[in-house]
Amino acid sequence: MKNKNLLFVLLATLFIFTGCSSDDDSSNNNSPILGTWSYNAYKVSYWNDGNWIYDVEPITLEFSSNGTFIYRYDGEIDGGGTWSISGDALTMTYNDEEWGDETIIYELVLLNNTTLRIKETFDDGEWVMEEFIRE
Repeated sequence: MKNKNLLFVLLATLFIFTGCSSDDDSSNNNSPILGTWSYNAYKVSYWNDGNWIYDVEPITLEFSSNGTFIYRYDGEIDGGGTWSISGDALTMTYNDEEWGDETIIYELVLLNNTTLRIKETFDDGEWVMEEFIRE
């Protein structure tokens, strides 16, 4: 009888660990941010009453499932680095051989199939919010 109970416990443990997927998986493979986003607008807390300014800057961000991104200006690669999302925080580390790496943590204000809004808040409480639309 002891052997049957031990076998049952072992099988149950094996089932639990192999049958459940991890909800904590930090893989970016299914993230809605994947793809190419075009710069659309911005607003700043200390200027223009915080109203949206629609911009025609030729900027795009391309997020890949391997955790990297490319920043393009006017179609040319102008930088890149790595990205990750945790909760409502988008962390982007810009890799720059000349100036050194810089990590910026943005608040994900909105992320859906068509719109990406990120907000950077500075030490003095001022902020800049940028809006991108999916290409």
